[in-house]
Amino acid sequence: MKYNNFLAHESSPYLLQHAHNPVNWYPWCNKAFAKAREENKLVILSIGYSSCHWCHVMEKQSFENEDIARVMNDCFVSVKVDREERPDIDQVYMNAVQLMNGSGGWPLNCITLPDGRPVYGGTYFPPQKWKEVLLGIHTLFLENPDRLYKYAEELTAGVKRMEHIIKTPVHEDMNVTLATEAAAEIKKSFDRIHGGLDRSPKFPMPSVWQFLLHYGYAASDDESLAQVRLTLRKMAMGGIYDQLGGGFARYSTDSRWKVPHFEKMLYDNAQLLSLYSDAFRATGETLYKQVVYETIDFLEKDMSAPSGGFYSAIDADSEGEEGKYYVWKKEDLEQLLGEDFKIFSAYYSVNSGGYWENGNYILFRNENMDAADSLMLSRLKKCREKLISERIRRIPPATDTKVLTSWNAITVKALADAFSAFGEHRFLQRAQTAAGFILHHLVREDGSLLHSAPSPESAKALSGSFIPGFLEDYCFTIEAFIALYQCTSEESWLAVSKQLADYVLEHFYDKKSGMCWFTPRTGEQLFAKNMEVQDNVIPSSNSSMAKNFLILGIYYQEENYISVSNRMLQQLEPSIKQFPQWYSGWARLLLLKSFPLCQVVVTGKNADAVMAVLREKFLPGVLLAGCRETTTIPLLRGKPVKNQSLIYVCRNNTCMPPVTTTEDALKLISEDW
Repeated sequence: MKYNNFLAHESSPYLLQHAHNPVNWYPWCNKAFAKAREENKLVILSIGYSSCHWCHVMEKQSFENEDIARVMNDCFVSVKVDREERPDIDQVYMNAVQLMNGSGGWPLNCITLPDGRPVYGGTYFPPQKWKEVLLGIHTLFLENPDRLYKYAEELTAGVKRMEHIIKTPVHEDMNVTLATEAAAEIKKSFDRIHGGLDRSPKFPMPSVWQFLLHYGYAASDDESLAQVRLTLRKMAMGGIYDQLGGGFARYSTDSRWKVPHFEKMLYDNAQLLSLYSDAFRATGETLYKQVVYETIDFLEKDMSAPSGGFYSAIDADSEGEEGKYYVWKKEDLEQLLGEDFKIFSAYYSVNSGGYWENGNYILFRNENMDAADSLMLSRLKKCREKLISERIRRIPPATDTKVLTSWNAITVKALADAFSAFGEHRFLQRAQTAAGFILHHLVREDGSLLHSAPSPESAKALSGSFIPGFLEDYCFTIEAFIALYQCTSEESWLAVSKQLADYVLEHFYDKKSGMCWFTPRTGEQLFAKNMEVQDNVIPSSNSSMAKNFLILGIYYQEENYISVSNRMLQQLEPSIKQFPQWYSGWARLLLLKSFPLCQVVVTGKNADAVMAVLREKFLPGVLLAGCRETTTIPLLRGKPVKNQSLIYVCRNNTCMPPVTTTEDALKLISEDW
């Protein structure tokens, strides 16, 4: 290699992609900022991730350009960060760039003082513009550094204000009015033709549709349910879904779900598994089952790590072209499919509707032909098998092999949800394997979590240098282990969830604001601390944690947990009302508070069979708990009776007399008490 820089010893695939740039990149480390202070240089902080298309473009145009690299090396200290490996760094600098420009994205390029405080930033820069920016700010720093220091002080104060949560008085009652207003606001933003939110680019936003699905069921609101069904159908039919290999791309660049941004993220696919599984339980729609099975097959085939965990992402690009692995030329399809091309092209829109660019077509399904007969479906299946065999011969996009605790936990929960919906034991077994990996490799002796698992041969693993877990790792792991308890009645999963929740209270919870910091109190100190409350493509770590406190509070009869959950939710009530699309995780928690939440306790030797029947139902306002004989969970104490299988339905600390059939239990669940 002509060039080597300090990234060559890292484990992140994204950082390794830049290890041979002519830029003298450093990873995020004290050494880089010490060098900047010693040489009185500004720092270029460039943040991205391995499957980011425009990150690749900027690397090729600017970071591999020797002339631009010379400017970066002579005038700055340059630091590269993998945003998935260090979401804490990404969040605070993203906040700064959004304050500067009103928007952000990746690659995120931020210029900072030697002490790390930002003074300039943006996203993708064309090469000439990037060079002009660098020379301009370097000149300003030499000639008028006080101006930059003053601006850094003002900007830092602004970023800190963004995270300022004003503690509000706790009130007892939460009624359904706010949930209804939130649902109404989301429905006003609905795309009534193509589903999803009425905008482009269009992201799946599974948390939004989980809220609307739960609300539609709880409030008997047909309009909400119809919007969810249209969204899920259009996504499954669209180009955002890989019609050959299964799995969803990160987002659609248009409003029709036709043209995907082709990267596939673990967290998207996991959340959509949960959403489609829940929607199947609510509707019985066979299309949803197909999506779940195909997506799990995709995760097993393309994103499973030998360790038992799951990889992070698959790139959008292959051979330097976005989407090349996934799209098709018409003439190639004609040659491969022969006489079946006509029917295939009609069903998968190999026509003006499916045309993308440069002679390429994106496969998406023609809804008018959805009710195909069995003979047609058989022919289409053979066509897909031929194309899959052909596609395998192509050079595939790169896979980011990081195993992240948070995203793996989301996937564990998704597989547990799929098992609940379909009773497919291989889904549960795969969930337990991934959960076992988290438990045995990512939980430390002191009860804390690691954020990621570097490959055993990496420099970080060999040096013992690991990234401590963030709030997202704790909250999603707790969710996953609660889901496994509900699937297996193995109380050890619930016990670990409680241990992790106690760790969060001790190390992340901020009594002053009533919220949790994203990083532990003893973690690395950046120029500002982040308190993640806004739900986005993934629910915020605080909304997830607030829900966990509620659920664990009920299981363990811990009033402090429930009190903390109430306090966290009430802080965000104004935001839920004003911006429900960005606080949908909080709105889902609100539903558990404003509609009566049932606890259904199943005991006895037939507990597993009874629990399986109940799990198949869509019961979003029900907390399931089961045990065969003995229990350590306070909610279940006194309920197991020797040689009897009983079902208790409880609400507001009151249990109805036990019943023995699921039919009777479901009647009690649906009744107003």
